[in-house]
Amino acid sequence: MAVYFAEDSPILRTLLESVESSSGRAPTAVQQLLSAMVSDNFLISSSNGATSNVASNKIFNVIAHLNALDRGRPYIFLVAHYDTYGIIPALAVGTDSNGSGIAVLLELLTLFSQLYSLPSHEARYNLVFVLSAGGKFSYQGSRSFIDDFNERHSDERIALAICLDSLALGDSLYVHASKTPSDANTLRFIQTLKHFAERPVELITKKINLVSDRLTWEHEIYNIRRIHSVTISHFSNHSDPFRNSLLDIPTSANLVVLEDNTKTIANALVSFVFGLDSQLCNRVKENELRAWMSMFGSKPRPVAEPQQRAHITEISVNDFVLYNIIEDTLTITIVKPAISELILAFVICVYLYALYHFALHAQSLLEGTVIRIRKTLAQ
Repeated sequence: MAVYFAEDSPILRTLLESVESSSGRAPTAVQQLLSAMVSDNFLISSSNGATSNVASNKIFNVIAHLNALDRGRPYIFLVAHYDTYGIIPALAVGTDSNGSGIAVLLELLTLFSQLYSLPSHEARYNLVFVLSAGGKFSYQGSRSFIDDFNERHSDERIALAICLDSLALGDSLYVHASKTPSDANTLRFIQTLKHFAERPVELITKKINLVSDRLTWEHEIYNIRRIHSVTISHFSNHSDPFRNSLLDIPTSANLVVLEDNTKTIANALVSFVFGLDSQLCNRVKENELRAWMSMFGSKPRPVAEPQQRAHITEISVNDFVLYNIIEDTLTITIVKPAISELILAFVICVYLYALYHFALHAQSLLEGTVIRIRKTLAQ
């Protein structure tokens, strides 16, 4: 069953008032019958056919690689899902979740592409930047990406996957993990993040619920593939309703917070990748993040083909049925109830019967009338 939402308007209010007035119960049966006879019915039709609802479009991950001078170095994945989802897909902007994650990822890509272009850089890791599709559908894009990566690079070492999710609000940063980290890379990155952070950074662990049909954080899909991974977010709880709220719009985002969080993550990554201790990323500017947010955080991003020019990989969505209609035009036609048509048919029948009876006896009636007129004149 389809559910439609419409913006408030005077015409819609008039329509609702008419429906409310005609749907009320009259005090007597006669009044109820009269109300049913004169009230209007409404026939609603859609401009889209039901056969075209199921989406058949392809969806893609967008992937960029930055390689160290030594190609044999381990890999670090930087991941942010780009799609939005809500009860009204056409209004689900997702500025914070996860437009802010996209903005931070692209700003990091801009920064590290400059650093990796230096001929003498001594990066310790190969970096892979992933804009993953299907994030709101149990992170299908990340699942496809890591399976494809393992198939193509089965002998490569993956040091860490860092997922970025909702970074434009809050007073703290939370590092989510499936269990208390014990590997050196994850522990060192978290310590580095705390070192450069100007706001509290807290580690939160939550076991993966393998029985659930949906994963709660993107790092869980990497943990299932036995890859060390964390998610950085200002949300302390995965079930926070604002993660999928229609109120997650551009005016709700705090660009100052986003800039601070971007600097913190950038400094931690530069220190982690190059083995430096100083703060190097003061070049992150609010106007650059504002541009990314304006491009990706101000309009709906349903699961569809992205427009970036980069290496893309097609993915298939499993366990979910997607629908490609997010906006529709409904036509409302006012029609009279069936009982009014029956009464109208009865009146027409009576009229036709009277007309037939008059035509059948018209001559005799006319002759009688003429005779009576003559008698009256003769007198």
